[in-house]
Amino acid sequence: NYMQKRVSKKDESVKIIALTRQEIEEKNFDKISYVFQECLSNKDDLKDYYQSAAIIIDGYQNENREPYQDRKLQEYSRLLLEEYSEIVWILDLDLENTALDMILLASVNNSYINDINDPTTLITINQMKGNEVLITLFNTINNLVNTFGFDYSYNQELTQKITQLFDRVIFQNIISNE
Repeated sequence: NYMQKRVSKKDESVKIIALTRQEIEEKNFDKISYVFQECLSNKDDLKDYYQSAAIIIDGYQNENREPYQDRKLQEYSRLLLEEYSEIVWILDLDLENTALDMILLASVNNSYINDINDPTTLITINQMKGNEVLITLFNTINNLVNTFGFDYSYNQELTQKITQLFDRVIFQNIISNE
C-alpha cells in the first residue's frame, strides 16, 4: 500500500565525518559536501541519515589552548553553520563533548588566542551570533521538514535538541564566565 507510513530502520552506529586541521585551515568542505550528496538527496536518504553522524576534528591535541579559541576554526565553524546548516539534521545532537560542541563555541566566540601554548581559557560569547546561529538552524529544520513533507514531530524533536545543545554548550559557558 503506497499510503503506508515509511519506517526508517535506525542504524545505531554513528557515521564519522573526520576533519583535519589542514582542511579547517584551508576551509575545505569537500567531506561535508560529499556527505550532503549522499544523505540529503531525497526523502528516504534524509530519513536514513537522521541524527546518525558525528564530526571529529584532528590536529589540535598538542595545543594548550582550547580549539574553539583558534581563529581558523572559528572562521571554518561560522562558514559551516552558514553554508551547510543542514548538517544539524544528520549530526547526532544527543552526543556530548563532541566536535559539534567545539564548532558551536567557535562560531559564537569573539575571543581568540594566537599562541598555541597559551593555556588561558578565553571565551567571549557573542550573543547576537548565537541568536543568528539558532535562527539559521531552526529555519533549516523548518525548510527540510516542509520541503520533504515530514511530519511535524521531526521539527519538534530537533528544535528541542538544538535548544538543549545550546543550553549545555553556549549558555553554560556564559554563566561560568560571569
